[in-house]
Amino acid sequence: MLNKLYKHFRTTLLLIFLCWNYPVATAAEYLKILYVSDSTTVCTDTQSCLLVREAPEKEWTALTRPIRDFNYTKGFSYCLLVNVAVSAENDTTYTLQEIKSRTAVNATIKESINNALPDSSKWLLYKLRMKDGSTKTFSLAKAHLQFFPGAQTLTGSTDCNTFSATITLQQDSMQIADILLTKMACGKHSIESRFVEMLQNTNKYKVNGKLLYLYKDDRLLGLFSRKK
Repeated sequence: MLNKLYKHFRTTLLLIFLCWNYPVATAAEYLKILYVSDSTTVCTDTQSCLLVREAPEKEWTALTRPIRDFNYTKGFSYCLLVNVAVSAENDTTYTLQEIKSRTAVNATIKESINNALPDSSKWLLYKLRMKDGSTKTFSLAKAHLQFFPGAQTLTGSTDCNTFSATITLQQDSMQIADILLTKMACGKHSIESRFVEMLQNTNKYKVNGKLLYLYKDDRLLGLFSRKK
């Protein structure tokens, strides 16, 4: 009898140990860009929530969960790269990976706005407007751009082939021409054709901190993030 009780007690201790030392399994985990407003909103009688959105053209919504490792200062708007983890119980946690930009609102000096030329860093594709008007998001993108303004040259990858092109930059305008691609066959899920159309249609750009926006007139075609 005592031997059975001892075995049961030992099994119980082992289960407790395993529960304490192994993390809860996540159902999904991915990276996301979040824009954070310079002001908050009231969620409950005792809690204020951040106002966030996933793209500049979208409406602000209240984020009822905190963003781990993020120290918010009222009066500043942010663009954040966050890790989103969804547990098997559908509980979502947000963890800051990088502050892409931090801008003082209604201040004389905007800390992170810079409409200078894109530098020669790799700019990784984050969002691409598709042919049907929807926007596709890429957490781990192969497609990228690399600018060499002094030589009026642009190089990069479509996610399938590498390419080179000529660029003409004036203030916030950009023209991309003479696109030359390698000839590797692409899979059916490749975004190459849409990516090349984006380059051909681009006539405006904006650099905001570590983000690069490509436009046709006022229509956003693609969003890129500077590689660390």
